[in-house]
Amino acid sequence: MISDLHFQSVTNLQVEAAIIQFPLTVPLQTSVLDALSLITQTKNSCAAYVCSLPNEDAIFADTDTSCILVTAKQKLLGILTERDIVRLSAQGYALQGIAVEEVMTTEIFTISASELTDFFVPLQLFRQHHIRHLPVVDENGNLQGLITQASLRKLLRPVHLLRLRQNAETMLKTVICVDLEVSVRKVSQLMSDHEISSVVVAKDEVPLGIITEGDIVQYQALELDLATLTAEAVMSSPLFTLQPKDTLWQTLQLMRDRRISRVIVTHQDGKLAGIITQGDVLNLFNPLGMYEWIETLEQQVEALSAENEKRELQLQDFIDNANDLIQSVALEDGRFQYVNRAWCDTLGYTKEEVRALTVFDLLPTDDTQHCRQIMNEMSQGKRTRVDGVELRLISKAGETIIVEGNIDCRYEAGKPVATRAIFRDITARKAAEEKLRALNKQLTRTNRLKDEFVANMSHELRSPLNGILLLAERLQAQTYGALNEKQSQYLEAITHSGEHLLALINDILDLSKIEAGKLELELGEVNLEGLCQHSLLFIRERAEKKSITLKTEISGKTPFYGDERRLRQALINLLTNAVKFTPEGGSVTLKVTTTENLSGGGRDVHFAVIDTGIGISEESQAQLFQPFMQLDTDLNLQEGGTGLGLSLVRRIAELHGGTATVESEVGQGSTFKISLPDLTPRDETVTTEEKNSPSVQILLVEDQQANFLTISDYWEAFGFEVLCAQDGESAIALAKQETPDVILIDMEMTGLDSLETIRQIRADLHLTHTPIIALTQEQEEAQYLVVGADYYRSKPVRLKELRTLIQDLTHN
Repeated sequence: MISDLHFQSVTNLQVEAAIIQFPLTVPLQTSVLDALSLITQTKNSCAAYVCSLPNEDAIFADTDTSCILVTAKQKLLGILTERDIVRLSAQGYALQGIAVEEVMTTEIFTISASELTDFFVPLQLFRQHHIRHLPVVDENGNLQGLITQASLRKLLRPVHLLRLRQNAETMLKTVICVDLEVSVRKVSQLMSDHEISSVVVAKDEVPLGIITEGDIVQYQALELDLATLTAEAVMSSPLFTLQPKDTLWQTLQLMRDRRISRVIVTHQDGKLAGIITQGDVLNLFNPLGMYEWIETLEQQVEALSAENEKRELQLQDFIDNANDLIQSVALEDGRFQYVNRAWCDTLGYTKEEVRALTVFDLLPTDDTQHCRQIMNEMSQGKRTRVDGVELRLISKAGETIIVEGNIDCRYEAGKPVATRAIFRDITARKAAEEKLRALNKQLTRTNRLKDEFVANMSHELRSPLNGILLLAERLQAQTYGALNEKQSQYLEAITHSGEHLLALINDILDLSKIEAGKLELELGEVNLEGLCQHSLLFIRERAEKKSITLKTEISGKTPFYGDERRLRQALINLLTNAVKFTPEGGSVTLKVTTTENLSGGGRDVHFAVIDTGIGISEESQAQLFQPFMQLDTDLNLQEGGTGLGLSLVRRIAELHGGTATVESEVGQGSTFKISLPDLTPRDETVTTEEKNSPSVQILLVEDQQANFLTISDYWEAFGFEVLCAQDGESAIALAKQETPDVILIDMEMTGLDSLETIRQIRADLHLTHTPIIALTQEQEEAQYLVVGADYYRSKPVRLKELRTLIQDLTHN
């Protein structure tokens, strides 16, 4: 047995390592929800760090984030723990708009650094006062760090003892259980009343899930209603269980592998036996037991020292050989304390030359002030980290190197002394982005010129063509004299070809208008029966020539609000195609049905053109609505066509906020459907007020130009102001610059991941409460809501339903 003096020296060294040097701190005015968000973010970061460690290291790693300290000028004013949040939740306390100073605990047990003679001192305080967090202060009462049960556990690596002790010796056999239907509010009340950190959800003594203090904190951070949430809906499940005969070492390994802090212990029949937590492990330790470990610990000190030295060399080698630019700059005078090899290679300086430089020597005038501000704020403790910094550095050769990265603060004895930064050279990327911007500008100009050319040429071609058709018509009427049979055939061919060419020109002109966003709907009340009859009249003669039966089925005579001319154009296109691809003796049916609009009142209208024609293969259906796409069939070769009709049908439907679809099977005919929302104004007075009221600003994040034009035209028609971002990066920048009233994000856009875009928008304090609506074809609502989206709508989106939602959000 070694001497008490030797034991004292070893434990002194160990207990200092138990102090968390930089615990989570916030000022008094911080809101409780912001504090909870900080705890949650830090906990996720710690979890990722633990997963990167070797197994044994990870088991004892210090990742305790169950409290946050409230300070002012290094003075400790209060503490807010997960247990406090559970207590407040149990009392039904509303946390919105509440500052931490209103709910923090001010009676704090602290310990001075001089009192930490060994780790039994804080352990005894934990047991005596039933606490789990012990702030460490200096002789002036300034905060020096924090000791927690988790940080003490990190010191105690009693691997051999833990492998000999069974769960049955340590587990808590009296466990508070609840049923599946119990509310989370009731669960928090049980935690508060019994001063426990978790509750087991069970049925017939069989554990099904668990709810912890940390879960309650997360639900509060998400502002969920605990009174309506049930234990079954939010419990952590499936459970990871062990049996009483399993060792504590197996328990800690399971905790590490599954990233959990509690393990349920069950009998062989699956019924609950008890629960064991990481904190319970500390109860094993007492001075007598620790003496048995000292000799082993002493033997490990030298090995650990050698291992640490080896790791330091490996870390140094890793930093020196990293591709990123790594630097450390003194806050006092801006002199470089360290730069790595990549930094020297990029900027052309040797490490000896760098020692004589300050960071300001390498910065252009515009960036110098920004850099000084960051360093001053870090020196004063106002900032500890700055992410996404972009700087220009001047190389030894005089070239401008653009870098992007993160800067954080390095502390010594609790005081900020230097910055640490990791940068990436983005000079080439910036040049490529500038080139791409110039190219996009040129493409936009080219597209505009193309649209103008198409429109101008269409008009120029249509005028003489109308003259030709008019002259042909007069000749056919024998206005200038009788015609023989051959002359009549020639004139009929001229007329047919001219009409085909005129239809092509008209379709091109309409399509170019839609693509350019210049086609405006003339909305008005539409008589459905009249619309159908006029559309059928256009193709009746052609149908009679092929002995095709025309049918109409109109359910209800409800007036409809839309652009009658464009709707008739769409229906004629569908009916013409139906007659074209239906063999002689077949039938074509125009069917109209209405359904109740559940979101905004009124009735939606659904048109269906049903034929008994040749049908369309599944492969062809996928491309059918694209411009200039035609079916490769004998009938198509005989009849001809522009290939633009169906593209126009879909665009006209989308301009109305609706959809155009097809259902078909080869040899069984086809059904083309147009579904349109009811655009009837609900109240003319309200509409006028809306147009006269301040415009609602919508940020639309959409990378498809055609979709943006269609949607933006619709919003602007109802008095909304629409901003457009075509990728995640520009969306974030535009959101911060304009702070829109509502943000719509297409979750399938390319570039920066849409989920990451939402996260970064939500990270801005000015955009925390801005409504975000996710638009996607997928059915994974949860992942969008978790990262910060408020609402979720599946494509194809009904624009009227979306408009009603936005109006409700902005009015409320």
